[in-house]
Amino acid sequence: MERLKIANNILICGFLIIAGLYYGAGLLIPFTFAIFFTMLVLPVTRLLEVNAGVGRLTSSFVGTLIIFLGVGLLFFFLINEMTRFLADIVERREEILTYFETLRENVASKTRFSMERQDEMLRESLLSVINVTQTYISGFLTDLIGSLLDFLLTLVFIFLLLVNRNKIVEFIMMYIPQEKKSETKEVIGETSRVAHQYLWGRIKVMLILSIMYLITFVAYDMQHIGLLVIFGALITIIPFIGPFLSGLLPILFMIGFGGSYAEIVSFIIIIVIIQLIESYVLEPFHGIGNAAKSIIRHYCCPFWRSGMGTGRFYSICATLCYGEDYL
Repeated sequence: MERLKIANNILICGFLIIAGLYYGAGLLIPFTFAIFFTMLVLPVTRLLEVNAGVGRLTSSFVGTLIIFLGVGLLFFFLINEMTRFLADIVERREEILTYFETLRENVASKTRFSMERQDEMLRESLLSVINVTQTYISGFLTDLIGSLLDFLLTLVFIFLLLVNRNKIVEFIMMYIPQEKKSETKEVIGETSRVAHQYLWGRIKVMLILSIMYLITFVAYDMQHIGLLVIFGALITIIPFIGPFLSGLLPILFMIGFGGSYAEIVSFIIIIVIIQLIESYVLEPFHGIGNAAKSIIRHYCCPFWRSGMGTGRFYSICATLCYGEDYL
C-alpha cells in the first residue's frame, strides 16, 4: 500500500511538472536565460557592492544594463552584417543569373532536360519558394516581436533576481528539512563554482575561436567577415551540431564566392584544424567538459536518488541564481 501511494505521488508530481513546463514555457524560457545571465554579471555586482560601496539596487541595475548593452550590441552587429550580405546578393544579381544560365546550358547539353523543361521546373520551384518565403517572413516578423518581448522580460527577471537574491534563497531553504540543509549548502557552494567555470569558460572559448576565424578570413580575403565570425562563434553554444555548422558556413561562402580549388582545399583544412583545436584543446583547457560533467553529477544524478532529491532539487535555483551569496 505504501509503494502504491509513493507511485501515485510520483505520477501526480510528474504530471504537474509536465503541465507546468507546457503552459509556463512563455515564462520559463526567459527565466532560464535570466538565470544564466545573472550568473555572468553576479561577480560584477558583488565587486560594486563590496569594493565600491554601491547599494544592491544600483549594482543590480548596472548588471542588468551590462547585459542589455552586450546582447543589444551583439544583435546590432549581427543584423547589420546580414543586411550587408543581402545587399551584396542584390548587387550580384546579374552575376548570379549568368552563372545559373551557364549551368542550365551545361545541364541541357549533357542530359535530356531541355531548356523548356528546365523553365517549367524552375517556374514550379519558384512558386513553391515564394509561398514558403511569404510564410517565413510573416512568421519571422511575429517571432522577432515575440523575441524582443522575451528579451525585455528576461531583463526584468535579471533585475529581480539580483535585487532579491537573499530573500529568495531564504524562502527556498525554508522548505528543506533541517538534516539536509548542510548538504544543500555544500552543493550550492560547489555547483556555483562549477557553473561559473562553465559559463566563463564557454565565453573565453568563443572569443578565442572568433580571433582564429577572424585571422583566417582576413588571410583569405573573404567577404562578410563580421557575419561569419559572429555566427561561427555563437552557434558553437549548440552541442555537436553547432561546431559543424560553425565550420560549414565559411566553407560554403568560400565555394560560393569563387575561391580557387587550391584555396578551397587549404581553407577546409584550416577550418578543420580550428574545429579540432576548439573541441580538443580549448574546451578541455578551460574545463568546459569537466564542468558539464560536474553539473550533471551534482544536479541530475543525485536528484533521482531517494532521500537526497529534495535538498538537491531546491538547491538548483539557489545555486544558479546566487551562489556563494547565501554562504
